[in-house]
Amino acid sequence: MQKLIEQTISFSQTKKSEKKSSEATKGKSKNTASSVDKEVLNQFINLFYSESQKVDFNDYSVETLYDVSKSAFDFFEVKKPGEIKVRVYNPDEFESEYTLIDIVSDDAPFLVDSTVACLDKHSEVIRNIMHPTYKVVRNESGKLEKFSDKKRDQGRNRNSTSP
Repeated sequence: MQKLIEQTISFSQTKKSEKKSSEATKGKSKNTASSVDKEVLNQFINLFYSESQKVDFNDYSVETLYDVSKSAFDFFEVKKPGEIKVRVYNPDEFESEYTLIDIVSDDAPFLVDSTVACLDKHSEVIRNIMHPTYKVVRNESGKLEKFSDKKRDQGRNRNSTSP
């Protein structure tokens, strides 16, 4: 799995270079919430996939893995203390045959189990569950500044269901 993570991180660097080149050509400079330090994004991608099994991703391209993790990062990047963020969506920014569920919250025991139980109750088929946890440092406005070396405890969940 580590090699696939490294390929995804490498792909992210290619995408960022292409985006910067495109913006320079158009005379645009973006300074948005999603314009982040490449090391922070790389750490996120690494942690995002690190507890997964490679067999779960055999059917995905490196580009798709990047798109999924970048979308998740953009959603995760800003969160105020105590806020619970949830989104259920079919991605517009990349192609996916699945509906994705993102949950960003402070530590919440049984959140994943409860989400899976609810989907199961409604006969939804779950393709993949990812449950990385992060310990992060955020600024006053809730923007991610860095990942802490301390025990990770801020959750981010992603469940994929069939459409």
